Amino acid sequence: MIGNLASRGTGQTGFSQYAFGQPSVWERAMGASLAEMDLEHDPNKAIGAFAMRGSAAARSIVDGLGRDRTATLLADLRRRSRAGTYDASEFVGAGSATGGDIEQLIGDWLTDVALPGFVVSRALIERVADDADGSPRYEIRVHVHNDEPVPGLVRLSLGILPQSARSEPVRVEGNATVEVGMVTTEPPQLLWLEPYLALNRAPFRADIDVADEQEIAAREPFVGTRPSAWTPPVPQGIVIDDLDPGFSTVLRVEATRLGGGVAASAFPREFDQGLPTWTRTPGEWSRATIPTSWGKYRRTTAGALAGDGGQVAVFAADLPRPGRWQLDYHMPNRYGLGPTYYPSFATLGSFT
Repeated sequence: MIGNLASRGTGQTGFSQYAFGQPSVWERAMGASLAEMDLEHDPNKAIGAFAMRGSAAARSIVDGLGRDRTATLLADLRRRSRAGTYDASEFVGAGSATGGDIEQLIGDWLTDVALPGFVVSRALIERVADDADGSPRYEIRVHVHNDEPVPGLVRLSLGILPQSARSEPVRVEGNATVEVGMVTTEPPQLLWLEPYLALNRAPFRADIDVADEQEIAAREPFVGTRPSAWTPPVPQGIVIDDLDPGFSTVLRVEATRLGGGVAASAFPREFDQGLPTWTRTPGEWSRATIPTSWGKYRRTTAGALAGDGGQVAVFAADLPRPGRWQLDYHMPNRYGLGPTYYPSFATLGSFT
């Protein structure tokens, strides 16, 4: 796995890791460590989970050490394996011999089960002094908070999909926040946070605030990471997300279309917390990952193709006091970007 990634360089985006990560594979990956993975029970899902965790560790090493030091590491591991196998401590030692800190990059990747979870602030984009040849420079600063007790690795990237402009990998300790800074030659239109392996599951977008370009900050831009005291704001009111226990779908009447309401398929359907990940059945609810959706970690949306109302969504919550309450609901950008965006959600029905 590490050798394969090293041979292709570090040009792979975080999206390639997540685009084919089925929910059932993620559930399997979050339920066991690499050392404890049960490959006999449902081996397809177990192998997928094993590959997902292993790939995240490999990408962390390749991006953290760079091509040359990764090649040196692989050569050392191959030399050690000629005399038999090597254990985890020897693997860490081989990394140290390259001048890298494997444990800092991937932590306890063999036996740890828990995953980090990342939340970001709004990003501030400021024009700073031009560089020596007169090219414009823009400073990007964003706070990244890990709201779980285990550390994790992330990086920032720019563009419609993560492309060439990326930050270095950033390690964020458990229940801690860092500020990340990078410089570009033009203000970004989109800013992504790419977790290497986290409860977020997929890269997600950070909102952007652009300062007045006429005001040029007379200082050197901040590049790198530093500790931060920023904490995520507490949502106002009572929030019911489609992944919360208060959300459910209810079948009002037995569907009669398409042999009971589910279209035939040559492949077994994948479910994400009780809802299918795709559907062609009118009125059936499904769940999709859309970057412009709301969510603490995962950005998902539940929706249904136009039907007869036989299946409805239910939002349940305990209100702290009687009275009149204002109901708001978040509508994702129907032209949202991302590899798992569902065009069927682009046409919105009427709502009041």
